[in-house]
Amino acid sequence: MGIVSLENSESSNNERIRRHDVLGRLKQRRRVVLVEEPEEPQKIIKADAYLLSHPRSGNHWVRFLVEWFSGRPTLGCLGNKETDIPIHKGFNDERDSLKHVDEDSNPILIKAHNISEIINNDMGIIIILRDPKETIVSHWRNINKERMDQYISLIKLFDEFEGNKKIIYYEDLINNPKKEITEILDFLNINKDRIEEFMEDYEYYFKTSVNFYKKNRKGRGQTEGKDLKFFTNNFLGKKDINFVKNYVLRQPDNIQSYLLRYL
Repeated sequence: MGIVSLENSESSNNERIRRHDVLGRLKQRRRVVLVEEPEEPQKIIKADAYLLSHPRSGNHWVRFLVEWFSGRPTLGCLGNKETDIPIHKGFNDERDSLKHVDEDSNPILIKAHNISEIINNDMGIIIILRDPKETIVSHWRNINKERMDQYISLIKLFDEFEGNKKIIYYEDLINNPKKEITEILDFLNINKDRIEEFMEDYEYYFKTSVNFYKKNRKGRGQTEGKDLKFFTNNFLGKKDINFVKNYVLRQPDNIQSYLLRYL
């Protein structure tokens, strides 16, 4: 009787071991299959141009006026599709200023804040530059080498880009809007017939756009877009200002040339 019990025990143990081995091999196969499955290729969305800038450089305002004139949507940063939507989708003012934008038409601009977002060399690039002391401190509330490196990386990409490109200085857009808007329209081949109509109500559109931005960016935009030295005068000391100056002057001449106006 004892011998039979031992054989039954050994048989039971062997069965458990066999089942364990089979399950182990199945799990291993499952892992192999998961690893070997090809990744779905990234869909490349095409527009006329990228709108490249550091955050807080006037990207929202440029997108508004481009949508107003072209009747075509502009896309936010592609990695942030849930909240960074076309301007007209969330814009709701008393005049319905962007109701004519055709949602089904091809996008005209794609917003980008990082060089990794520039993935289609067939598109043009518009870069918006704003005083780094203003745009960096507005966004981060401080300024250091890491922040400047990221800011400069955008300029380096733009400088090396061999395709169709245009630079916008935020300060020029604020101080001489008609001239700068006309140049943007020319670059994007947008009809200028309504430029006088737009300029007649410029202050309304600008203020409405700023208020919309503040509402959707949790209080950002305290300068209301027009105090061009707000953060330099209120947040930075002489040491910070000299740091930015020395950082820029250490750059190659071709990169310095973009920023000498701010020193």
